[in-house]
Amino acid sequence: MKKVGAFEAKTKLSELLRDVEERHEEIVITRHHRNIARLVPFDDSREQDLSKGDILKGFRKIRKKQTPLNSDELRNMIDEGRMR
Repeated sequence: MKKVGAFEAKTKLSELLRDVEERHEEIVITRHHRNIARLVPFDDSREQDLSKGDILKGFRKIRKKQTPLNSDELRNMIDEGRMR
């Protein structure tokens, strides 16, 4: 695994992408010696074709987990938005 700084990654992006594509190399991008991002080869097998129905089911699942707002909470949120 190769590590490069953000500035070097910016200036050598084409070269880094070639290394990832041709050598299947993983590259970690750092900023101030902290890992920030990772360039990895794209894996077609992870690609999923989700139907619109599957996406809607996912949204409904998330919605069920959220508690509804009462009218006072909603009014406060609207008022706060107008103040910004």
